[in-house]
Amino acid sequence: MAGGGNENQNQEVNIAEITEKDHLFGNPNAPIKIVEYSDFECPFCSRFHPTVEQVVQEFDGEVAWVYRHFPLNIHANAEPAAEASECVAELGGNDAFWSFSEELFNNQRGLGESLYLQLAAAEGVSESAMQSCLDSDRHLAKVRSDMQDAINAGGRGTPFSVVIGENGDMVPFSGALPYESVVSVINSL
Repeated sequence: MAGGGNENQNQEVNIAEITEKDHLFGNPNAPIKIVEYSDFECPFCSRFHPTVEQVVQEFDGEVAWVYRHFPLNIHANAEPAAEASECVAELGGNDAFWSFSEELFNNQRGLGESLYLQLAAAEGVSESAMQSCLDSDRHLAKVRSDMQDAINAGGRGTPFSVVIGENGDMVPFSGALPYESVVSVINSL
């Protein structure tokens, strides 16, 4: 249910406010934020991930990226992968979250607990702490809250993104848009 459409562009959008609990890549004080609702098992999300990273890097402090979860029920490993990423964030910090997330996208066919433990260890997270976190389901509520926020904002597939301008204007779009299209949305703000 994803691709490259922009059918959401003219609708009124409301999403949860960005807080210090969000996963942010780039300058936290950037005037423009891209809030992406994503699914670690979604091939379109995997394709879109480097696009947003490129946007943040090339806009050099003017654009920041906020990652939120939108695990679709058609992907059996999406919700557990989202929970695992939250465990890594809790135990290893924001930079570990982003590295771990990139590796999840790079290893979509191998998603599962053994991969999560291996990737977490590469981020300096102890296996016992990671296993304990995974077993606890303590991040499940956050993952499901992000998902509900995306649905409430009009997200029907992944990736679903909302670009927030300096004045608070929001432009939603669906799908793995190419770099030029994302830049066009940013420039419209």
